[in-house]
Amino acid sequence: MAVGDDPVAFVTGARTGIGRGLADHLMTVGWRVVATSRAIDETADARCLAMRMDVTDEDSVKAAMAAAREHFGRVDAVIANAGIGTMSPAMLLPSSSVRRILDVNVVGTATVVREALRMLRRSPRGRVVTMSSMAVPLALEGEAAYGASKAAVEHLTRVLAKELAPFGVTVNCVAPSFVPTDLTAGIPAEVRARLLARLPIQEPGSIDDVANVVDFLLAQKSRAVTGQVIRLGGA
Repeated sequence: MAVGDDPVAFVTGARTGIGRGLADHLMTVGWRVVATSRAIDETADARCLAMRMDVTDEDSVKAAMAAAREHFGRVDAVIANAGIGTMSPAMLLPSSSVRRILDVNVVGTATVVREALRMLRRSPRGRVVTMSSMAVPLALEGEAAYGASKAAVEHLTRVLAKELAPFGVTVNCVAPSFVPTDLTAGIPAEVRARLLARLPIQEPGSIDDVANVVDFLLAQKSRAVTGQVIRLGGA
């Protein structure tokens, strides 16, 4: 297959962490990638279009989708990975922080999927993968706003799966366990140990673990898998 025929994945939050890892991985297994983040080195070549995009800015999302269409002519999958969080007792969490977390994690995910749908519905393998967290099933203390936002993403995933099924687009969610990234770097070691102790698999996850599930969900043979939340680590 020529490079110009390879499917295209639109990845948000792709500057670091899981998003960067997934973008790099997808290119190694035959995908072309639109890698977006609020702060990213902008580049464009046959396999990757990297550009700045803010998921909370509707015009920014629309402009990035237009650029993806112009550069690659298609988007076959969306990996809605962009997310933020903070650890704080709920009673001390400023309302501004709650709004910001919901705006990035929930509204941003919904906006990106909506703007991609015009291209996804034309794809022979339209796929959406959203991202949740073990903070939801474990109801982690100190992550009330973050956990609530990811619970909302899971509900959004199930609803989108029903609404987009007539277009042949599947929508699924991956909920990693604790994966060492920039987002989790500030969590003290003793807190990480306590979190992992609550999981059946009591060791940190990896980007490879996440990529393995994403590969499965993006596969053409996974067309009957939709509306699912796949939790890693046994949460």
